[in-house]
Amino acid sequence: MIDVEEIIEKHQEDICTHCYKNITDGIRGANGWICEGSYCDEATESFFDENAYKLRKYKLIKIRENL
Repeated sequence: MIDVEEIIEKHQEDICTHCYKNITDGIRGANGWICEGSYCDEATESFFDENAYKLRKYKLIKIRENL
């Protein structure tokens, strides 16, 4: 069974890119590599809010496994 940590790990590069473009873009001193994980929770939530279809397949897999 796939869990949330695995899903996040699979999309980590996309989440970091999303963070750099949408979360830390206007924050002085947080240009993607200086943040050191300070915005990961916010970026992960925002990424999956904007890309809900990426979570849909995992939800379907979980539903099928429970049948």
